Amino acid sequence: MNDTLENERGHFMVETPMTFNSIGRRHLRITTQPLKLQKGKAVLLSIEDVTQAKKYEHAKIEKEKLTVVVRTAGAICHEINQPLMAILGFSELLIDDICHGQVQKENIKEIKDQAERLAEITNKLMAITQYKTKKYLHSEILDLDAASSFVAVPPNPEKGKNDEK
Repeated sequence: MNDTLENERGHFMVETPMTFNSIGRRHLRITTQPLKLQKGKAVLLSIEDVTQAKKYEHAKIEKEKLTVVVRTAGAICHEINQPLMAILGFSELLIDDICHGQVQKENIKEIKDQAERLAEITNKLMAITQYKTKKYLHSEILDLDAASSFVAVPPNPEKGKNDEK
């Protein structure tokens, strides 16, 4: 108010928290407008209590954050479970083969490939640059491929030839 009186310029919707002895902390939105009267100056003052609106806004932001976390967790579980199931399945096959005195190179290679796929998923998670979702079951999850800036390096075909020797 003092600034409005001294500089003859109004302030529009300035928000400030204030604490009152009787009602506690409140969030107020204040607008001032200078007035010139015949016998002096005055200030037109408007005070709006926006405490409930602030609480609602805060709750809405927290809900949105939770939604993002749930969608991200859903994407992580979905993406990681696929190679994990393959690793577990091929590990079981390998254990059975070892028990019978056999070693299958294909099963070991598949376990390695699926572990590399898990590494690629974690790299994508660390390179998320935007929020994109996709349908999953009856909900939505984060679309990890669309949300991440990570680009997988294709496997080196020469490396595979050396592995077979």
